[in-house]
Amino acid sequence: MKDSGILQKFLLILLFVFVDEFVVFAQQDSTKQKSWHENVIGVSGFYSLQSPFGELANRYGLNSDVGVYPFFMLKNNFTFGLEFNYMFGNQLKGDAAHILDNLKTDNGQVLNTNGEYANIVLSERGFFAGGRIGKIFYLKKGKKTALITNLGIGLLQHKIRIEVEGNNVPGLYGDYSKGYDRLTNGLAINQFLGVGYMPLYSPINFFVGIEVNEAWTKNRRDFNFDTMECDDHQRHDFLFGIKAGWIITIYKQDIKQYYYF
Repeated sequence: MKDSGILQKFLLILLFVFVDEFVVFAQQDSTKQKSWHENVIGVSGFYSLQSPFGELANRYGLNSDVGVYPFFMLKNNFTFGLEFNYMFGNQLKGDAAHILDNLKTDNGQVLNTNGEYANIVLSERGFFAGGRIGKIFYLKKGKKTALITNLGIGLLQHKIRIEVEGNNVPGLYGDYSKGYDRLTNGLAINQFLGVGYMPLYSPINFFVGIEVNEAWTKNRRDFNFDTMECDDHQRHDFLFGIKAGWIITIYKQDIKQYYYF
């Protein structure tokens, strides 16, 4: 796939940057290192607007993504930590918008136990959970503007949320709704490239950039009630997003080395 080739090239470029920086750092004499900070503990909160492509674009439209990333930054500006993102959207496409057609009457409505039209809302829900490593490159001597790169690996999951007002549709009671929700998950990698405003020893910083997610997923339900078949084929899902957020940092510094007058 053309999209997959572009993502793989992007991933290889980021890997090359990480490896190159790590090798240079390892070859230097540790006694000669002059770091501008000690180790840093931080936490990032962020929002992304994501557009699906690949097979995922056949099911969903634009979605939002919010998350948190606690991390640790070493003296050489390498970062590592854990990330959790919550995905949500209300745009369903293709077959996903018609999963309840077999429950509808001739006029296109679903009846509840009272013989009334049921109020049903379909939407997208999902998450990413995993680990990240990265590198921060400061662009000026003032150490305020930085280029931020990250690579992540973890689990991506998405499904169709079926919300029934009053929970009074027989065909969707309890676990019956699971036969329609297309619960899907699998291994995912993501890459982020952005810029940040991160002044020296400032507790609050900001960033914005682009992120690409690639996942190899499968439907985890044994049987889809609407298609009357098992769907076990390997999927290739992609998400492209614009990501922005804030970072709160705590610097551990040696007070003997810094004096302010």
